[in-house]
Order: sequence, then C-alpha cells, then structure tokens
Amino acid sequence: MHSMLDRSHRRTVYAAVGLVTLLIVLVPYAVRSTAAAGSKTPQTTTLYTAVLVADSNGGLSCSATNVSTVQHTISMDLINAVDGTPLATTAPAQVDPSMTIQGGLIAANPGYCRITVDGPGSDIRAEALLAEGTQATAAVALAY
Repeated sequence: MHSMLDRSHRRTVYAAVGLVTLLIVLVPYAVRSTAAAGSKTPQTTTLYTAVLVADSNGGLSCSATNVSTVQHTISMDLINAVDGTPLATTAPAQVDPSMTIQGGLIAANPGYCRITVDGPGSDIRAEALLAEGTQATAAVALAY
C-alpha cells in the first residue's frame, strides 16, 4: 500500500510539474500575441544604399518609388559617408502608388541614401543616383 501511495504521489507531482512547464511556455506566448494583436503601431522600415562618390562635376541624389497599391509616407536622407552627417534631407511625404520622390545635391561628396517608409521595404524601390558632368546617370546603388 505504501508503494501505491508513492506512485500516486509521483504522478501528481509529475502532472503538476508538467502543468507549470506548460504555463511557463504558453503564458509569454499568449501575452506577446495579445500585445501584437492589439498594437496599432504601423511597421516602419529603413533601407540603405551603398556609397557612391561624386567629384566636383557631379551630384548625388536619392530616389524612391512606391510600388504598392496603397499610399505610404516616405522620407530620405543623403548621408555623408565620411562623417555620417546628413548632406540633404527630403521631409516625410505622402507618396501615392506608382509615384516617385527624389532629392539630392550637386557637390563633391561620398554619400549613401537612408530611406524610411511607413510599411514593408518590399513596397518601395529605392536607389542612390550619381550624375557626372553632362551624363544623366553615371551610377546607381540600390537600397536593401
């Protein structure tokens, strides 16, 4: 009779340990899922291009096209690759589907573009453009 009581007690202890383990695993998941479901914060994505270098006859610009079916707010910064300061900034703008925004400067600088969109990065196509002298576009660096 004593060994039957020990087995029964062991089963109860194992069941309690199993239940506690299950709760430890599921409660954080449930809290995280509930928080995500109740979250109204839109996704924001920041994309970067590679560095392009303009000489004294050239210029750099950033360009972003909304390829989605919804309007997005897009902002762009042309960043000095030497010290990280902004060379030019395009204020956040509402960009309709199939529309493009662009901004930049004419100067000798190494720079890259930082593009921020209020949605997934796959909703825009963005790049840094290098113009040299009389050429319309001498080089392109895609954002990813």
